[in-house]
Amino acid sequence: MYAEMANWIGNTSSASAAMQLFDAFADQFNQVFWNSTANCYLSGLQSEQCLPLWLGVVPQQNQAALVNDLTYWTRAPLYPLIVCTIFLIHRTLLLIIRP
Repeated sequence: MYAEMANWIGNTSSASAAMQLFDAFADQFNQVFWNSTANCYLSGLQSEQCLPLWLGVVPQQNQAALVNDLTYWTRAPLYPLIVCTIFLIHRTLLLIIRP
């Protein structure tokens, strides 16, 4: 974001320095948090996958697999049934807790 703003105002040296810093951060982030065995970040929780996508640090070769994994359940045939079941359990628990 800073690099884009620096480019907009014509400060190309600051933009270049910011991009170098971001690239170094992205490399280090991936070295520390990428789980090459499972092809995901950390343990594979959705929140652990969304943050790197939002930050823009996911390498190009991993982006499609990560998005595919994140959206898997939305394509599952039982997805509406799962969502309804979770909703009904939640509502039932609310009724029990607050009669």
